Amino acid sequence: MSLAKFCRTIHAYLSIFFLPMALIYTMTGICYICGYAGKSESVRYTAAIETPLPASSEAKDALVKKILSANGIACPSGEGRELRNQYVLGRPTSRHAVLEPIRDGMKEAKVVVNTPDLFSRLVLLHKAKGGAPFNVFGIAFGVALLLIYVSGIFLFWASLKVRMRLTLCFAGGLVITVLVILASF
Repeated sequence: MSLAKFCRTIHAYLSIFFLPMALIYTMTGICYICGYAGKSESVRYTAAIETPLPASSEAKDALVKKILSANGIACPSGEGRELRNQYVLGRPTSRHAVLEPIRDGMKEAKVVVNTPDLFSRLVLLHKAKGGAPFNVFGIAFGVALLLIYVSGIFLFWASLKVRMRLTLCFAGGLVITVLVILASF
């Protein structure tokens, strides 16, 4: 098999295989940049705080579960974890509960149960907040993009006329990219 045929084959199959992933990243990226990240249904529940204030993850987990069960709400599936200054029970890409920060002197604890819509879930996946399976596939997609670009360049590099145009096009893209980066600081 010649190099040109190999590059065409790799280029075609990788492009078609990763097209759904490219569409997800394109759609969510453009919408997120334009200020739309989807919607999430949020319901807030409160309960009186018992002393001492929950400090450990286990105590916060127990408090969240107690507040939800007292209100007849099913507990989100998944493990709890500290995220910034909040305690989150469940995965951000599915139904999850957030224990808002508890400070000294507070009389009530607040738990917000969030249920993101499909688009919000896709934006969270785009931002690598969904867990290992999508993140690994996203890395594979990134590697495939590089292979698609390299194979595309190899396909046209043989022609001296096209090679010069490709070089000029790359130089123009590089200059514009650097200028856009500098203008963004």
